[in-house]
Amino acid sequence: MPYDPDGREQNTEEFLNAIESFLARKGTCTLTSFAVQRVKLFRRGVLNRLAHYYPVTLAAGEVEAAIQAVRSLSYSKDGADAVGMINQFLSKPTLASEEVIEAACWLRTAFDVSIRTLLKRLRVKIRYREDWSKLRSAELWKAAVEAMTARNAAAAAALIRDIKQHRGVFLDDWRYGPVSRLTKADMDAAWAALQAPGIPARTRLATFP
Repeated sequence: MPYDPDGREQNTEEFLNAIESFLARKGTCTLTSFAVQRVKLFRRGVLNRLAHYYPVTLAAGEVEAAIQAVRSLSYSKDGADAVGMINQFLSKPTLASEEVIEAACWLRTAFDVSIRTLLKRLRVKIRYREDWSKLRSAELWKAAVEAMTARNAAAAAALIRDIKQHRGVFLDDWRYGPVSRLTKADMDAAWAALQAPGIPARTRLATFP
């Protein structure tokens, strides 16, 4: 946590940043990373005190989903397989609305973990900063795009194009409203864009040449 002479000024955003920073360094707590991704869906709505001033426009379903996400937030050393969880959800012919959201969170988790693994494998350097909790996914994606393009421009172009076609799952601000409007067809298409052809247990980022 960043030092604060008056601990009363620390807020939940700083706590969440500290958790994410730890998870990024650890790199193996996939189950916890998923739980954090699910909580982040509600940061601008239910879990934002400014969203509770009159008139309140929060839907009951969103509030209930936020409560469940917070209740499920816990630290686990379990190296859960994000790809396996995605396949488990998407193997079903239909998904309930809450299952679509869970599948989306697993897709986002797999994407973020794969980016970090790729950058480590390619020995990509990230701009130094004093507060590493401020390192955002958008900056990691930009670094990955540059590194992949420099390494194999043709393969990178196709992968980058496919990911951008599903930016609502992989790249855009992670908010409950847009994610809750996604469908199973959206999940299937996004997973087809991310999954390595012929290697169903890995992502294209993990197998990038």
